[in-house]
Amino acid sequence: MMEKFEDLVSNIQEETPATLAIWRISNKNIIDILKEFVADKHDDDDRTYGKFILQTQGLFDRLNPLLAQQERTNDYFSSTLSNMDYPRTDEFSVIFGGKYAIKPHSIPESLVSRLVRDNPRIYTVSRSKPPDDAPPNLTHIQSNVLADDDLGKGEFLKILNMARDEWQKSFWKTTKLVVYFTLGFFRGEITCEKNLTTADNFQEALVESFANLENNSWRVVVTGTDATRPSTFMNDTLDWKMDDTSNSTNELIVPSYKISDRNFVYAMSKLGQYYMVASAVIQLTDKASRTRRRVDLIIRKIEKYVAISQAGGSSFEHLARHSCGPRISLRRSQRGESAVMKRLGNILGFSLFKDTSSLANQSVAMMAKLNAISKNFDDIEKALKNHLLIANCISICYTPLHGIPWTQEAVKSTTNDPRLSIVSQITWRLRNAISIERAISLHFPLPKGPQEELSELDLSSRWSTRC
Repeated sequence: MMEKFEDLVSNIQEETPATLAIWRISNKNIIDILKEFVADKHDDDDRTYGKFILQTQGLFDRLNPLLAQQERTNDYFSSTLSNMDYPRTDEFSVIFGGKYAIKPHSIPESLVSRLVRDNPRIYTVSRSKPPDDAPPNLTHIQSNVLADDDLGKGEFLKILNMARDEWQKSFWKTTKLVVYFTLGFFRGEITCEKNLTTADNFQEALVESFANLENNSWRVVVTGTDATRPSTFMNDTLDWKMDDTSNSTNELIVPSYKISDRNFVYAMSKLGQYYMVASAVIQLTDKASRTRRRVDLIIRKIEKYVAISQAGGSSFEHLARHSCGPRISLRRSQRGESAVMKRLGNILGFSLFKDTSSLANQSVAMMAKLNAISKNFDDIEKALKNHLLIANCISICYTPLHGIPWTQEAVKSTTNDPRLSIVSQITWRLRNAISIERAISLHFPLPKGPQEELSELDLSSRWSTRC
């Protein structure tokens, strides 16, 4: 078994061009904990999900601090990691999708853990029950309906109003009201529709709740993903000085997650979240209606495409086949639980392409459209930078989001050792993985003074017309 582990390490060392992974494994402690995990074999327990998931999470808990420690030594990461040390005493926080945990494992849990250290007041909202050991400055609200088409907006509104009222009564003079939207669905039958429904519920409630607040008194932060980068996005590079005795550096490739045919619909649904929250911010900050009309038009297109694709299991090929041709007919939906399908109805009368060249052309056109939607959002975010922050540059973190499916796959495998399977997943993703600490730091703006926002003319004139 250890020979196979050494093969994994050798593959990284021999990779051409060299990637971030070789920098990661230059840390002997990282190699040691991976090796120990592989060697600590327990045949029966390793085939039992309930026991083995604890082993996987334990490995993640040891690995993440080592990744963060390493990141603090390189300028590529360290500029944002300094945000973790900056006091957040001037912030009243509301975290949708987060909860307090003594030992945080996920990005939202870790975000709460960081904020609770010095924030005067925090509200957390998730499906979990309120913790018995919550700090005195934290209130947790259990909610299971934020993604519900009928009940979600009302639930968001109730919580936002509760937090707003307390902030206005006791904290408005010394803090800014900051709302973190960390809700994102990645797996499941109607995951992408739930992403849009949840964001739609949130943005409607936000507009109603914050309508009378002063513009400089609040901010919204959305947990992002590199999966929304354009398909043409270039890989990053990191300069690495291999040892202190040499002045030369090595340029390492950091492969970028981005839009592809494999994640196309998921990326589209996350971009839909960005645009929906931006639409609310535009309304609240009195931006010109022309910008909002363009944003809302893109939202409607995303809703339509997600609805079409979900009918084919979120397949990019299904979307490419069914998204153009003769006019699409709509009828009233019979799927009462789906927000997007309620709005658009089931898609009927699809026009299938008869030849592969037409399908190929449509695939290229669809990719170009989503690339344009992604690129255009950069200008929107810049224009709204005092009120909206997307936590960008989040590639992959070693959290339960990945640990759970990896463990499920590992214990079911009849050909691979479960421990080697987990380590294989980890080492493959060292090429662009980041620590949870790095992911949290990206949710905080750099401690600089306010900057001028782009004018309406600047925003509209720089937009691509392809979307």
